[in-house]
Amino acid sequence: MIDTVAGSSGFPVHTIFHVWRQILNDEGLSTSHLFSLEDKPPRCKEYVEDKVFAIDFDEKVVRVARTLNLIAGDGRTNVLHLRQSTEETVAVKSFAASFLSSGRLDAEYYQPKYDQAEEAIKDCGFPSQNLGSLIEPIQNGFDYREYTEEGTPYIRVGDVKNGQINFENAVKIPITMADVDKPVGLQVGDILFTRKGSFGNSAVVTELEINGIISSEIMLVRLTSISRQEILPEYVSLFLNSKFCYLQVERRVHGVAYYSISQPDLANLLIPLLPKPQQQKIAEKIKSSFSLKLNPNNC
Repeated sequence: MIDTVAGSSGFPVHTIFHVWRQILNDEGLSTSHLFSLEDKPPRCKEYVEDKVFAIDFDEKVVRVARTLNLIAGDGRTNVLHLRQSTEETVAVKSFAASFLSSGRLDAEYYQPKYDQAEEAIKDCGFPSQNLGSLIEPIQNGFDYREYTEEGTPYIRVGDVKNGQINFENAVKIPITMADVDKPVGLQVGDILFTRKGSFGNSAVVTELEINGIISSEIMLVRLTSISRQEILPEYVSLFLNSKFCYLQVERRVHGVAYYSISQPDLANLLIPLLPKPQQQKIAEKIKSSFSLKLNPNNC
């Protein structure tokens, strides 16, 4: 079912409920009150993910519709925002060059600005590679919600901003890395990337932060030993904070109330590879900039 002028998505929601009742009856389950966050059987979730779509031009209405779908309990929604046609936003692509190659139905994914950003990287005069070919497998941080006055600094999305990690003001949790069952112990030169909510912010781990624990909404990006010979983490982090990277990330994010990017999508980002001497000059300027922020009297 595709509602091409969905408004607040009332028709899709009632369509979902209609089919859910049939599924629940077929499985001998009580229908109860469907407009709730109670967990639904796999068949119900699969129906919503694969069979129901809603489209509207009004961005505010789309946000309301997405929220209603979330409250309705589908856990996911295919409510798409279609921009009004203008010369700047229209991209005409064949079915093979769009959905069959990307698996995406949302019009926003095909905005010309995204293709232009990637073409600019490819034509910049330097070789380029997917980020995933330069790094070890990406790891999401560790989820923990009980904060204490004392303990291990817990780095959250809001602590990664403007290319730096606000470690001093991080909340504390009553565990150490020894209690974490994931390979997310920090090392100097690791790159943190916020994947959810305020997505797209990056910073490099220094000696100050290696004893911290990162939240599950932060990705740990670590260059391979071979890549580190030719690529500086400061350069990678700067690129991840750039407009050319943000456009690639914005194209790939998904979600309802909070947008996020997946590990495979982050690994698929295209990054230009500057000669190492140029990277070193960039890294020096970044360090100098941070130093001046801390000691403005040295200007």
